[in-house]
Amino acid sequence: MPLGIARLNTLSKVLAEEVDPRTFDSVPITVSGDAQISTAQSKFGGSSILFDGTDDAVDPDHTLLNIGSGDFTIEFWIYVTDFTTVYGRYFFDTGSGVSGRLNAFFDTATTFKIRSGNTVLLSGSHGMSTNQWYHLAIMRESGTIRFYRDGTSLASASNSTNFTNNDYKIGSYLTGGGFGVIGYIDEWRQSDSARYSGTSFTVPTSAFEPDVNTKLLIHGDGTNGSTNIVDDPPFAPHLEAVTFDGSNNYMKHTSSSGWSDSKQFTISIWFRASSLHDGFLFDIGNSSITQSSHLYLESDGGIILGFKDGDNSYNQKHTITSSDSAKYAANTWYHLLASVRTNSSATAYFYKNDTVSDGTWSDHFNSNIDWTRNQYSIGSKINEGNKFNGDLGPIWIDNTYLDITVESNRRKFISASGTPVDLGSDGSIPTGSQPKVYIRGEASVWNSADNNKGSTSDYSEIGGTITDSSNEPIG
Repeated sequence: MPLGIARLNTLSKVLAEEVDPRTFDSVPITVSGDAQISTAQSKFGGSSILFDGTDDAVDPDHTLLNIGSGDFTIEFWIYVTDFTTVYGRYFFDTGSGVSGRLNAFFDTATTFKIRSGNTVLLSGSHGMSTNQWYHLAIMRESGTIRFYRDGTSLASASNSTNFTNNDYKIGSYLTGGGFGVIGYIDEWRQSDSARYSGTSFTVPTSAFEPDVNTKLLIHGDGTNGSTNIVDDPPFAPHLEAVTFDGSNNYMKHTSSSGWSDSKQFTISIWFRASSLHDGFLFDIGNSSITQSSHLYLESDGGIILGFKDGDNSYNQKHTITSSDSAKYAANTWYHLLASVRTNSSATAYFYKNDTVSDGTWSDHFNSNIDWTRNQYSIGSKINEGNKFNGDLGPIWIDNTYLDITVESNRRKFISASGTPVDLGSDGSIPTGSQPKVYIRGEASVWNSADNNKGSTSDYSEIGGTITDSSNEPIG
């Protein structure tokens, strides 16, 4: 999910203030009709979701969004281009034939209704005009339900309904038809708490960020015309991790498209081994497993990073043995950052958790690293052996050199406090261009056909199902 400038600025502020992270899982979302991302209008982030009023809907998984009888808030920004209605223009609807169903709509061009089943809970004049952004919120606080426009309560009533649902549609009546919103919706959020209090509040001035009370958060960020509308993950993508089980999971492809041989490389990777074992984090080679460049963890806590030329000779190899103080332990997050020019040992650097490693560099041959192979794997050898057992965070690999002895260059990958840094949606922030490999985010990204945000091929062969890690946020 691309992050707009407003979201990036807010994210930096939220992380600095150490807001408790979201604990609810991301909600799967499908899209109906012609609902889509549009850059024509936005409140935050450069885009929003466009609805044409006829059968357009955003459909989050209703089973994860029951409200119940306690406090809640459903809020969003809306930009209506046409209030004309015959039977109503629905903001959302959560079921059919359910007495505890909650829905809300423009009843006429000038009025609104909030209902539970067929019972009207709140109604009145909305006081809105076309072609203008408004913040709307439906909230229950300590037994009082209210409807707000731009922070001002337009109606309120006592309420203790146990709201239940058997569906959930945003921007539409449950059965579709010509009863949906005509216009744009941005920053849709459902919370299991009363976000505000009383008859008025100050309207938010920036995009929402997920926190412990967030059950659903749809930013509407993306490219114009896209139907990839998603719930914000529990953590920012660069703080998420996935689990490889050591027996079934691996990623692989066989295309050298986009690669070119060179005498240099840079790699940044976050990992946490569940146990010390001989497991490959990545491997690049030909069909013969001896002809590979790789990073693998050893069962004694050592690690080897080695890159080979076309003659199967190591151009550069960094080895940490079990006797080195830099050896690795199980159940601990590590950031590995290395950058090398293979024609000189003086330009080979290896940092573990932002500290120079005491391992040994060797084999400084003045020849190209053979990147143009026919086997590329993550989480195993190219022959699918020696699978990694543990958690992986963002992986960034490129066949260029970066002087990581310069602290500002290391800060492009790891913060001064030892946590991951956002490298951008395509990994281009550190160098200004896409790396060859860049994978980050939820398990759904790693398992998808569009998993590599770098410039080379996606990892099309996935062993088993990679799962979201419980050991996040990273660091």
